[in-house]
Amino acid sequence: MHLLFVGCSWVAGDALAWDLLYPGETWRIGTSQYQQYCLDRRPYTLAHLTAGLVSATYTDLSRDGISNHSMALEAREFILKYPGDDLVVCVGWTDPARRRVWDHDRWIDLGLQYLDDPKLPRQWREYIRHSIVLRTDQDHLQDYLTACAILADLPVRLVQWRSVGTSFDPLGLPHVDAQGWISDPYGDSWHSRLTPSQRISPTNLHPNRLEVLAHADRIAARIPCI
Repeated sequence: MHLLFVGCSWVAGDALAWDLLYPGETWRIGTSQYQQYCLDRRPYTLAHLTAGLVSATYTDLSRDGISNHSMALEAREFILKYPGDDLVVCVGWTDPARRRVWDHDRWIDLGLQYLDDPKLPRQWREYIRHSIVLRTDQDHLQDYLTACAILADLPVRLVQWRSVGTSFDPLGLPHVDAQGWISDPYGDSWHSRLTPSQRISPTNLHPNRLEVLAHADRIAARIPCI
């Protein structure tokens, strides 16, 4: 069995092992040290731990700040090229208020976290204001469900959950097949359910190492059921 993981920083790991690998040093995202850290944290990530629990190999395409559409499209490309029939795709859907856009020669993902970032070109900050901030919750949810549908139509086994986002009323929205979901597709996300003791720190709300291991157990338990 081979596992494919896609997700945002909640799957990729964020500062999950920073205190172990760089004790006493300040968290530095976007630096060369951070790039090395992203390689060194792999043994502590959700993908690595889950693969160990089910004795599988894995590919981890998760990355910080990714949008749901980028997740779905990158997973779809991998699925269509995968040569075997033993693939299980594990998807941690992220904040629906993120957008995949074309920037000159590549796709990038934009979200509210970049709204006031002076390093981001003004055109993209204006895009965030008009295409993300001013859109309704219903618009964002439709985008989320569209991303879900991209993978739902493929002949592959899926384990899914919402990493980030609040619950919403599905009345009038397209039906989501709950098979393979760890929790309600419309319900509270992993982020919403965590207690302070399950987070990295009071200022970093991502799951800590014990909670990542607990979530790996949830995914491993779901895999035989799909």
